Amino acid sequence: MGSLNPRLLLERLAVAYAQKARNQGVELQLGAVQELPVIQADEERMVEVLGNLISNALRHTPDGGKIVLAAEGRQDGVELRVEDSGRGFLRKRSHSCSIDFTGLTPPVPAG
Repeated sequence: MGSLNPRLLLERLAVAYAQKARNQGVELQLGAVQELPVIQADEERMVEVLGNLISNALRHTPDGGKIVLAAEGRQDGVELRVEDSGRGFLRKRSHSCSIDFTGLTPPVPAG
């Protein structure tokens, strides 16, 4: 477990899945990521978990669809989201899945 910049994590995942998304005719976007606190997390595990969510989104998003990787600071932590326009397992929600973190350090400036 170590310090992890959520913005850099999402950028890394966007690059890693960009070609697969293009090959499937799916637009993969990095949502507007504001200044966020550094989180304490296992980076490999986070890549695995978010990668599984992205893979699932790719599997269920049709050609011409969109997947957005997003992060947002909350009063009590950071929320990381994988949102897609495909048929989802949470029909009543906006086809997104999020992970919340608490116990954070001060924000890291974007840039």
